[in-house]
Amino acid sequence: MLQMPYQSTTHVAASAWRSFLVLTGFIMIGMVAGNLISSAIAFFILSKTTDSPVESLRLLFITPEQVPDGWGLLMLLQGLTHISTYLIPALVFVRWILRKNISWFTFRTAPAPSAWIISALLALSVIPLNSRIIEWNKNMKLPEFLSGLESWMLQQELRLGKLTEFLVSFTDVPHLIVALFVIAIVAAVGEEILFRGIIQRIFMRTWTNPHLAIWIAAIIFSTIHFQFYGFLPRVLLGALFGYIYYWTGNISFAILAHFVNNAFTVSLYYLYNTGYIKENVNEMEAASWSMCVLSVIVTGILIYTLRGGRNLKTEPIEQKNFKNIRD
Repeated sequence: MLQMPYQSTTHVAASAWRSFLVLTGFIMIGMVAGNLISSAIAFFILSKTTDSPVESLRLLFITPEQVPDGWGLLMLLQGLTHISTYLIPALVFVRWILRKNISWFTFRTAPAPSAWIISALLALSVIPLNSRIIEWNKNMKLPEFLSGLESWMLQQELRLGKLTEFLVSFTDVPHLIVALFVIAIVAAVGEEILFRGIIQRIFMRTWTNPHLAIWIAAIIFSTIHFQFYGFLPRVLLGALFGYIYYWTGNISFAILAHFVNNAFTVSLYYLYNTGYIKENVNEMEAASWSMCVLSVIVTGILIYTLRGGRNLKTEPIEQKNFKNIRD
């Protein structure tokens, strides 16, 4: 009788890491192509509205307020670059390397309809606790021998913070809709499909411990944003989205939670800009400790409800070599 060759843990891990490297290559290609294409589109648009499109394109990433319709151009570039860096490489990898279709991102039977509400509420319930982590991370100080690295990190944070502040400076509903589409919908779909739908599952084939895979994927997710003074709170959110995906077995629930988180922040900026709330989002104080405790309790209850007492050990994500998945 013909027997299938034994695949050791080392072989499975090596295959998973090879898959991760191939995916990384796709991401780099998508990033370069997306930047070139989006810059070419921006140059074409600027050539119609300014006399010096090259200079205007340079200013767009430094002082976008000096560029005609700089807000719209930046949003367009951010959306296109995000799609080409995250979403397209992920889908190409799944289709042409794994030979799978979109249904591959679902690996459990459908949870109860209440899971949609719970996933959305989880994205909100963790906010008070995360605000404390945000405050602590902002005040982070590196040792003296890392002063050069700290200086670079601060410059990077200031540059990205300035662009973010400009992008959320809108005061009308049409701009709010565009911001929600780019910052909330596009970001949620692309990042969840890539980081949770693929990278997290790759690492689940590398290690038998799903928690390790979830947290490593969350660390990569936070690192790639290059905003180091928001690194830890973003890791926490990435892990939360990872657990939602692991518990529900459907990437749509993680996408929903990610969307709610981003949409909530964008909406706060809009409410501040229009005078409905008085406190600047960037200057909001961390939640009180009592609110943090309540946040932990509510989040714990929601997590317990979402899991529903299901024995996850009876529903492994994959049983075969990641390179040749046939689940």
